[in-house]
Amino acid sequence: MDEVQNQMVYLAAWDMLRRIARENRMDKTVINNLNRINAESLMCDLLPIPEIA
Repeated sequence: MDEVQNQMVYLAAWDMLRRIARENRMDKTVINNLNRINAESLMCDLLPIPEIA
């Protein structure tokens, strides 16, 4: 059950970072680093933050 809970927490954080990236409210490098750290700490597969043109 912890694995599913970790996935849900990671996906919630990923969505928040994606919205921040879309609104250009934070440097893309910082967003990608936070995303990587979240994935590693929650033992989840890393999902990329999509580039917004």
